[in-house]
Amino acid sequence: MDRWVIAYDIADPERLRKVFHYLRRRAVHLQYSVFLARLGADALGDLLADLRLLIAEEADDIRIYRVPSAPWWRVMGRPPLPESIALLGPLTPDEHQAPGGHDGETASD
Repeated sequence: MDRWVIAYDIADPERLRKVFHYLRRRAVHLQYSVFLARLGADALGDLLADLRLLIAEEADDIRIYRVPSAPWWRVMGRPPLPESIALLGPLTPDEHQAPGGHDGETASD
């Protein structure tokens, strides 16, 4: 199973509501229009087929990105998940620094 970030921009409020409720039953709601799901190949295929039926492809936009097995991220502000959920390990900034511990900065930054 892989982890997937799902983000959307839905033009119509009714379609937006349907997509939101659909994803909320299958993924963790991270931000306003961003979800994180853990899905195998079959479940991902089902999710894509179901979402295609809920949107108007000429007006709406859904993007799905695979999360690498060793991701790097930086949390700023409020915690992104409730304390009871740990999908990739602890979400504390100090524990998720870029290689070398430079928070993603390089010598040229």
